[in-house]
Amino acid sequence: MSDVHSDCSSGVLPKGPHRLGRDAVEESQRTRMFDAIIAIVAEKGYRATTVADVIGSAKVSRRTFYEHFADKDACFSAAFSSGMNELLVEVVTATAAGGDRDQRIEGGHRALCVALAKRPALATVFLVCAPQAGADVRAKYERYLAGTVSLLRQLVSEGRKKHPELPPELSEHAARAIVGAVVSLLTSHLLTHGADRLPDLVPTLLAVVHALLLADVPPPSMQASDSSTGPSAWATSARRCRD
Repeated sequence: MSDVHSDCSSGVLPKGPHRLGRDAVEESQRTRMFDAIIAIVAEKGYRATTVADVIGSAKVSRRTFYEHFADKDACFSAAFSSGMNELLVEVVTATAAGGDRDQRIEGGHRALCVALAKRPALATVFLVCAPQAGADVRAKYERYLAGTVSLLRQLVSEGRKKHPELPPELSEHAARAIVGAVVSLLTSHLLTHGADRLPDLVPTLLAVVHALLLADVPPPSMQASDSSTGPSAWATSARRCRD
């Protein structure tokens, strides 16, 4: 998010008259505000972050902020989307560049760890802050995880011919268990050792992934009257975190 297409490598626009067009100016402003809110939320937490914090760090006026975003929630949601899109591009590119299933799984997990290590504030926001930052960001976070589940199931399906020991297909519950385990390990490692050490976790992540690929993970038994884990429960939980 910190790469700004302008004549100023730092991202801050030059003072006085300049030759930058309106689009370049607005891109610079948005990028600085994205970087600012991600860094501040990673440091202070979402609830403690204010618009004043963002405009002070990004070096923009309050008027400029509100020309781009309706409020803090809108700014953070847009910044989170931008950061997730960057991660997705790197992970999907690395996954597609691999050979067989195992190489593609390794490439994707290694790319994720390296990308997060290069963006420590985004790593903290993604793994720690996002689930507590309100319904909109929580929904984006869940969509990212759901996309990872789908990608993993696709990789296993494509690799069945070379790995006959695998089940005919990877169930959604098994895939969710794998993704949940990976996220939990990443979060613990981040909090214990810091973002720059996340690539050290790759061998552990791969061992867990391959172990769970061979595990028999039965789906949960569903009771017709049990609605405690439905969409309304997610919404209630998200409201509780935000309030």
